[in-house]
Amino acid sequence: MLATKPLPPDLESRLNGSLDKGEEVLFRIDSDLATDLKFGESWLIVTNRRVLVYLTVERRRNGKGPVEFSLKAVRSADVMPVVGGGVLLLRTKSGMTPLIYYSNSLSARFAEAAKGISQLAKGKELLLASDLKPDRCPRCGRLLVDPNERCPFCVRYLQAIGRILRYLKPYAWFTVATVLLAAAITGVMLLPPKITRIIVDQALTPQGPVIPPVDERIFLLLKMVMALLAINVTSTLISIYNGTQLSWLGGRVGRDIRADVFQAVEKLGMKFFDRRHVGNIMARIMNDSSTLQNFLIDGFPFLAQNALMLGGIVILLWVRSWELTLLVMLPVPLMILGQFVFWKYVRGLSHKAWNQYALLNNRLHEAVSGVRVVKAFSQESREVTRFERQNDRWFTAQYSVDKFWGIFFPGMSFFVTSGSLIAWWYAGNGIIGGTWTVGQLMEYTQYLWMFYGPLQWFSQINNWMTRAFVGAERIFETIDTVPEAYDPSDAVAMPELKGSIEFKDVTFSYEKGKPALKDISFKVKAGEMIGLVGKSGSGKSTLLSMLCRFYAVDEGEILIDGVPIQKIRLADLRQNIGLVLQDPFLFGSSIYENISYSRPDANSADIIEAARAANAHEFILQKNDAYDTRVGERGNRLSGGEKQRISIARAILHNPRILILDEATSSVDSETESKIQQALDRLVRNRTTFVAAHRLSTLRNADRIFVMEEGKLIETGSHQQLMDKEGMYFRLVKAQEEAWRKAKRNLTLAQ
Repeated sequence: MLATKPLPPDLESRLNGSLDKGEEVLFRIDSDLATDLKFGESWLIVTNRRVLVYLTVERRRNGKGPVEFSLKAVRSADVMPVVGGGVLLLRTKSGMTPLIYYSNSLSARFAEAAKGISQLAKGKELLLASDLKPDRCPRCGRLLVDPNERCPFCVRYLQAIGRILRYLKPYAWFTVATVLLAAAITGVMLLPPKITRIIVDQALTPQGPVIPPVDERIFLLLKMVMALLAINVTSTLISIYNGTQLSWLGGRVGRDIRADVFQAVEKLGMKFFDRRHVGNIMARIMNDSSTLQNFLIDGFPFLAQNALMLGGIVILLWVRSWELTLLVMLPVPLMILGQFVFWKYVRGLSHKAWNQYALLNNRLHEAVSGVRVVKAFSQESREVTRFERQNDRWFTAQYSVDKFWGIFFPGMSFFVTSGSLIAWWYAGNGIIGGTWTVGQLMEYTQYLWMFYGPLQWFSQINNWMTRAFVGAERIFETIDTVPEAYDPSDAVAMPELKGSIEFKDVTFSYEKGKPALKDISFKVKAGEMIGLVGKSGSGKSTLLSMLCRFYAVDEGEILIDGVPIQKIRLADLRQNIGLVLQDPFLFGSSIYENISYSRPDANSADIIEAARAANAHEFILQKNDAYDTRVGERGNRLSGGEKQRISIARAILHNPRILILDEATSSVDSETESKIQQALDRLVRNRTTFVAAHRLSTLRNADRIFVMEEGKLIETGSHQQLMDKEGMYFRLVKAQEEAWRKAKRNLTLAQ
């Protein structure tokens, strides 16, 4: 329905009363702006016959009807951005009509509404996107900070615990052993208070008609002290051993989680990366998995061991005095209730702190990655200021979390002290009355402190669990995100493509309402060379990305060798495509490894041949370490032209049936461009080739040239055919020739 909330009762009643026989509502959407661009409730309702707009509550109360148009009179609908939002425009026979305004938060929904109205106006089947992210959590109704992430207040903890425990399954016996050791530690730690009672009541202050001799009491004291020493040594040794085992287990589980997250990230589609910063993704892989690992090493064992201890202590206290135990347990429900009441609150604070940390990580990543640009424009102080501003935001968010725990822990201490005071008063009266001994009081209070201590620190467990489970939710959200369809059930194995390509009415948008490609249709024969021409932002790179199936079309279809591209096995498709990007990316390894990346099993002769074909062999040999030269991060030790030629050599080594060159010669000088062009002339033979270029001289040998403007294909033909038309291509060529003449004239004057 596209709506974010249900229809108001009065509007629903009026709408149902106004529908004609056979008329049904197809979709509706609510807006948060009125016609005067002030916040107010408005509704767009589309039926199978009409387009209706109910503007404001006041207008409905005054009895004024909706603005309505018959679908028969509508030709299309579109959206247009305005300051702070947008407006949906309806094109009718009489012109364009502003229909309804909305804020930026609803842009994607109204873009889908415009598409739906256009489909109905043209008599097409109504197809609306099913992947629109909700602005609010569907469970609790809270506004989402990031619609791409889950609500931090609605984390399903039992489900998260179940998934976390699955990572322990491969180490089941190891996990059982650590639990048994924890139980052994618990049993050993319950012995000292009993020994303390024996020391006090039988060795130090014996009571009764017959008091043992001093030497017997000293010997008993020695035995009890040695027993305490043995218990201390035993518990220490078990704790050391169990700690090392838990460190190994937590490390292995953390390793497995990081591996799963990274594997999931590598298989996700490009839209996932378009919506998230690199720092955010890195934080998921590293920080969230580390938080979860720390919980498994520290939090979970603490929880398990102390749960066993609490159970044992309650039994011992109850056996000693059930009346006193009931009294000292009075603060316990308040402590537990306080922890769970504030858990959701602090969970929200923790999520906000994590978001600010991720933004800080993004700021750091951008500043370090773009350090050359920063220094080139002397903007060091500006970047420091921006970093400090975000650092302060993170501090504020994290301080809110830490301040909460700083208040919460003293409150827990108050309840602990209250319970111990009750024990002293009750047992003290028992000692005076002769029903208790001093040793029994000391035994009881020691058990009591052993009980309250873990109970108090369970609030810290809440802190660990909050951070761990929020991180786990982000981890599992990444793992659960639908990956690219590598091998769908109806996938067609095509290890060798011929290279014929057809686009049928292809439309695609990175953002809803802003199509990057509009109704693109063409056919390309196998072995044909196609040049792509157009201004920046005309859609050339987007079209090439669609060929690589980096994105799925919104409308239309792409066929390769007559098979829909989404049905071709993804590994086969990309194995047959060679790609050279406008901004070449090189890994921080050697030149040899970067060229061989497209075909790891290639031998040295193949790699050198590919480098020769890209005219890279000569400059490589001039390096001190030749093909073993390290290129640095993103290839920063090489010039732009050198990086580009290595990228071309990598594509050549791939030996693709379809070759895609996206501004492949944009970073080289004229002499190098000429050499690369000669190599490309040999390379493109018997290959389907797409070449996007600003330098139109590189496209003269193309079989056909596609001219694009604002996402549309406006001209096609050979170089000469397009020059004869004197259209957009003609103007671009003449403008470029004039720019070259001016540059040459200026150079001559300068000399």
